[in-house]
Amino acid sequence: MGKAKGTAAVAKKALDRLIGIAKDLPEAKWKVKIHYAQFLAKSKTFGWFLNNHRNDGLVSIYCKVFPGENAALIHSGPDRFYMPRYVGMHGWVAYRLDTPEVDWEEVAELVKTSYYLSAPPKLAALVRYSEEERL
Repeated sequence: MGKAKGTAAVAKKALDRLIGIAKDLPEAKWKVKIHYAQFLAKSKTFGWFLNNHRNDGLVSIYCKVFPGENAALIHSGPDRFYMPRYVGMHGWVAYRLDTPEVDWEEVAELVKTSYYLSAPPKLAALVRYSEEERL
């Protein structure tokens, strides 16, 4: 995986888009810090935006996915996906937001899936989601 230096402008644009996606999810909140943002449904984290985390030079979003799907996504698109430190083993995947062609529909679906898998059951039930949407 090649590293592209994240710029402040790229990170700001990506974070703004992610906040726009999160606004459509029930009771979603976000906490923005200097180099990262945490996306929450009540107290449950459903996403992490990271800008140059631990000086890796990447701008990315970490999302929870269905069991085994992180490895499949990484295999199918190694230029877009990677296994995030610490949380990858718990079913999370990272999507690079600093590449020239970010598929924002794909990002929105990842964020929605992560919300569905992470949110408290009553909130998750408010998100229209079906097995067919995964295919």
